[in-house]
Amino acid sequence: MTTTITGATGIDNIKAATGAVIQVVENFSATSVAFSCPVGTASALYGLTGGRVYADLTSVTITPTNANSKFYIAISCGMSGTTPSNRGAFGIALVKDNTTGYERATFPWYPAASNVSEYGPDQNQTHIVDATSASAVTFYFKGYFYNEASANQAQSGSFRNAQITVMEIAG
Repeated sequence: MTTTITGATGIDNIKAATGAVIQVVENFSATSVAFSCPVGTASALYGLTGGRVYADLTSVTITPTNANSKFYIAISCGMSGTTPSNRGAFGIALVKDNTTGYERATFPWYPAASNVSEYGPDQNQTHIVDATSASAVTFYFKGYFYNEASANQAQSGSFRNAQITVMEIAG
């Protein structure tokens, strides 16, 4: 049986099958974001580990079609110009509405001085996050540097070519 949808019919009452991709929003930034984390500690932000300095790499805003949806989110970027500390680390995190953070590891690449060269490895993560409402939500892709009080120097570098892709999945 074939169903024809015309402009007069509309599609208001059609429900996507559970697991179907409803919409995709993506953002890419070719900007290189350089910053550093001095020796010492920084406050904990977004419910994540303390001692980090964060920088926004890119973001997207998406309005879910249904509060029961889920978001599949992929973030990735490259790195360059890394100056590693003997008690430092670096990584990436996803932050929802600049309040709730999601990460895959607490201290990736720790201690940075013994794990990486001047050019840190590409960073990649995926996350699944519940929509919880049909209101717009902004996902921020952040890079961070971590450093301890006993470190020999600032942990610094650049994150570059950041990309975030958010897919709304029918619940």
